[in-house]
Amino acid sequence: MIKNKSQAILGYAFLIAVVVTAIIAMSVYMKRRIQGGYKKSADVFGQGEQYEPFGGTVEE
Repeated sequence: MIKNKSQAILGYAFLIAVVVTAIIAMSVYMKRRIQGGYKKSADVFGQGEQYEPFGGTVEE
């Protein structure tokens, strides 16, 4: 009886660890996706030019 209960607890702990690891791994990709969306919006709004505080433009 104790062996079955401890196996169930270990199984749930392993499952939780896998889910947490997957969420942490996906957070990196979600951050990149969100930042890419911000950059795309800024490029459209700024017509592809980078902001310069003193009125200059960035030469590429």
